[in-house]
Amino acid sequence: MISRNPESMIADFPAYTIFRARVNTITGYVEAHHGDEFQLRIRDQFMKFLFGSVVGYACDHAECPFTAYNKAIDLGHETHWVTKMSISITNDKQEKKQYTGLSMGQVVLFEGKKFKLTETHNDNIELVEVK
Repeated sequence: MISRNPESMIADFPAYTIFRARVNTITGYVEAHHGDEFQLRIRDQFMKFLFGSVVGYACDHAECPFTAYNKAIDLGHETHWVTKMSISITNDKQEKKQYTGLSMGQVVLFEGKKFKLTETHNDNIELVEVK
């Protein structure tokens, strides 16, 4: 889970609250992992995203992460990505959720690699590796 700073609320809605991400004092970056959810503001609207990786997917499905990573590289596939998550409206009572808010252009440390969150077509996010 992306560490959040409970003292720095970005937005509060009936269904969820968004807090600013906490920067790791050692690395100087926000640290993300496969499966971490976050909110990002695009055109004055918050949207929910999920970090994903070949290694994380392989581990979740009891596959060899080394084999999966090497196969993805050999096939020219992305090894790290961000997926937009759908949001549904319901009248069922649910516990209020808490999310971490990230910013467009922010650099995150994701499984040992630095990536910049960059906007692409249709309000999607691309991870651009920073060397």
